[in-house]
Amino acid sequence: MGRFSGKYTRKRGLKRTYDYELSVLKTAEGFSWEAKVSYAGSLKGSPSGIVTVALEDAESAARAAVARAIEELSVVEE
Repeated sequence: MGRFSGKYTRKRGLKRTYDYELSVLKTAEGFSWEAKVSYAGSLKGSPSGIVTVALEDAESAARAAVARAIEELSVVEE
C-alpha cells in the first residue's frame, strides 16, 4: 500500500520524540505493517503487526499501532 514517515512523542518516561518509517502492505488477513523506530539517529526497535480495517483506514490504524508500540515500549527501547 505504501511507505510513510512520522514522529511520536511519548507521554510517559523520558517523553522523547521518536521518528518512524512505516511500511503498510495488503495481505489476506488485512494490512500488515512494519516500522523502524529511531531516536537521535539510533534505531530503537522494529515493531510490526496486522490491522484489520477498511482500505481508507489502513494508514491511520497502522500509525496508531506504531504509536501504541512506542508508548508501551513494546519492541521499542527508550
